[in-house]
Amino acid sequence: MKRILFNFVLTFCGLTASSILVSAQDFPEPSTPPKLVNDFAGVLQADEAARLEQKLVAFDDSTSTQIAVVFIRTVGGYDIAQYGAQLAEKWGIGQADKRNGVLILTAVDDRKVAIQVGYGLEPVITDAISRLIIEQDLAPHYRQQQYYEGVNQATNKLMQLAVGEFPADIKQALANKEKGGKVGGFIFLAIFVVAILLLFSGRKKRAQHIGSGRSGVPPVIFGGFLGGMLGGRHHRGYWGDFHGGGGSFGGGGGFGGGGFGGFGGGSFGGGGASGGW
Repeated sequence: MKRILFNFVLTFCGLTASSILVSAQDFPEPSTPPKLVNDFAGVLQADEAARLEQKLVAFDDSTSTQIAVVFIRTVGGYDIAQYGAQLAEKWGIGQADKRNGVLILTAVDDRKVAIQVGYGLEPVITDAISRLIIEQDLAPHYRQQQYYEGVNQATNKLMQLAVGEFPADIKQALANKEKGGKVGGFIFLAIFVVAILLLFSGRKKRAQHIGSGRSGVPPVIFGGFLGGMLGGRHHRGYWGDFHGGGGSFGGGGGFGGGGFGGFGGGSFGGGGASGGW
């Protein structure tokens, strides 16, 4: 029995080690020489990749924030968000001390895309904002196989966010979502109030019928509930203290400087969003 158990443990450990090794081999290695734009799927034209690379390298040089764009064919059955987070961590996108890296990972054949955000940028590039960038910029262009247009527009917004500017369309979209949430909350509150009034109205009639004493909604409980429902709505918006504004990180060309010097050892904790098209 001990021998059987021992053999089982050895087999399990061997399979586990093998699966870890295969998982590690599934990640592509960074390009040589290193680049911020890594098109392993071959969906970008050479001039498109060059313009995008030039823009992102210039931004890295001026801010130290590294935004990497990776195209692959498939994640091989993995969840693209987990795959992207591990790939970003493996490559070390961003600076080790600032943890200011961003990865846009696109699996073309899977029709999936993920934005992974380093620890240091999570307060300004939130999960909700990452999802909006996928919905507004990446997915619509990807459906038309306009991969350059999608990542060019998405990286423009990510660059604005990283330096404290807030794209107007994202601010408006988040405001609309917050407004929709408030409307839904007030509708629920109205239904709840009507239900409570009907309930205690019925009780009052029954009490009068049998000659019982006073009845009604306890003011402390109802007032506390109402105050909590209304007061809970007074919170800071999705965008905190950010302001709108244009920014000067438009589409390619016009940037000087040398080539990309390599990733700086940034770290990631799962911030960002993923989606399909």
